Amino acid sequence: MRLESFYPIVATDQLKACRDFYRRWFLMEVVFEATWFVLLSGGNGATAHPSLQGLRRWLLATRDAHNLYSQFGFTPLAAPSRFMELHSPNVYALSDLQQAP
Repeated sequence: MRLESFYPIVATDQLKACRDFYRRWFLMEVVFEATWFVLLSGGNGATAHPSLQGLRRWLLATRDAHNLYSQFGFTPLAAPSRFMELHSPNVYALSDLQQAP
């Protein structure tokens, strides 16, 4: 079975912020919206967005969802030795956020 689309279900009192988050970061489209409910459609998410067609390579990092993303065509890196990272694990530390004005 191949996953064709996904529809996150989120219960929140921050409906507008949640909608905006999924539209910005997952390029989802609003199908229906009311004051208490928003239906978003993702299809294949970012890879299906018209302005992102023709890209040569997409990179994705996941801890444990390899099987999920393989349904969208993602595969392990063909040449992992060519890739490097600069990792800052504490960049989003809660203590830093609490000290912000």
